[in-house]
Amino acid sequence: MNFIIGIQREKKFIMVTSIKTRLVNILRKIFIFRIFSIKHRIYKQKRFSLTKNEIIAQEINKYKQFYKRKPNLEIPKLFSEKIIWQKLFYFDHNLTKLADKLLVKDFVKKKLNDNLFPQTLRVFNSYEEFNFKNLPDVFIIKTNHVTGYIYKGIKKGNKYIFIDVKYSNGPSYSERQIKKIFKYVLKTNIYPQTFEWVYKDITPKIFIEEYLNQEQLKEFKFQMANGKLGFINHVWGRTEGTYDNYYDENLEFMDINWDYPSDKTVKLPPVITKMLDYAKTLSKGIPLARIDFYFIDGRILLGEITFFYSAGYLNFKHPENLDEFIGMKLDISTYL
Repeated sequence: MNFIIGIQREKKFIMVTSIKTRLVNILRKIFIFRIFSIKHRIYKQKRFSLTKNEIIAQEINKYKQFYKRKPNLEIPKLFSEKIIWQKLFYFDHNLTKLADKLLVKDFVKKKLNDNLFPQTLRVFNSYEEFNFKNLPDVFIIKTNHVTGYIYKGIKKGNKYIFIDVKYSNGPSYSERQIKKIFKYVLKTNIYPQTFEWVYKDITPKIFIEEYLNQEQLKEFKFQMANGKLGFINHVWGRTEGTYDNYYDENLEFMDINWDYPSDKTVKLPPVITKMLDYAKTLSKGIPLARIDFYFIDGRILLGEITFFYSAGYLNFKHPENLDEFIGMKLDISTYL
């Protein structure tokens, strides 16, 4: 009887979650809702006044609610625990430069003696500078201090329209609308929301990059621990149907179901060893760092460097011990 009740509750939870997801997707297409959601975030961050101990307590409570267990942050063993530990107890403010999507470009060029970034076409230090003069027919516009809010600009006549690259069926925005979106995005700070401290002190800017064909784009995400590889996540097909494969430190396929389905027949390209060399160099001296690369038209490009995979809240599906399994591969004992 209890088993049947459990199944019924699970079905109800899935149904409610599905309805909420559909509702959010519908609202996301409405411009005024987009502006409202950004303004609401700004309002909440202005009211942020938690002490360090309160942040720790709140994060532990969130972890317990999400994973249904208390985290071990004194000697973290699980991948999720190690991410939360780094977020709450490891501070090296040089990492802020690596999280800044503009400053990281100069750092990587000097560190690797190589240019691994799409061409930066324009940088705007303020909303007042923001304009679309003398730009190509297609480009990408984003900010240096937050994730998301990445738009493809396409010239239509004498004006541009803007499409959210994250959502294939998302809305398009006019020049006036995109300016208003970025006016408020520049005022946001994700630290009060996720406690990812590397973003707290980034000076917000808008910048424009060359456009990369999303249909040909392949992503390779290297989860590193002090210069050593934990695993690689290969993502492809975002415009048609996303797949992702996982590979271990020996570049062998891992039977993992995390976010999207996998395809064992897809092999890693030979260029993966060059990417791994880059990832080892860039992550040396950092407990946890995820180094994201793109491969397109024979070019290796660096997407971003992040330090708190999904802020520590990971939707593992298979196997059941995946959190522990991944955690064993990432040794941060030197820093504890």
